[in-house]
Amino acid sequence: MYTPTHTFFLGIPRQTFMPYKIIETCTACGLCVPECPIDAIEVGDPIYIINDTCCDFEDCLAVCPVDAILPVEDGGVPALAGADTVRD
Repeated sequence: MYTPTHTFFLGIPRQTFMPYKIIETCTACGLCVPECPIDAIEVGDPIYIINDTCCDFEDCLAVCPVDAILPVEDGGVPALAGADTVRD
């Protein structure tokens, strides 16, 4: 699994990336896991979890059948409806 050793990724400060969160509508189907090129998606209970190595590749978004992966705005709140159902 990729683990960043510094605050930069590909020469860009990590804080400029908009990571993603998985909300409770996740069905734990597992389709997103192999799509992440840096293994930032982990099995959680009862839903999958995106860890802090997420750096905005977006590959997981296209395969989620229930649109349970949402971009996170500054402050850690998902940019779309469902903010109250987010799990870390």
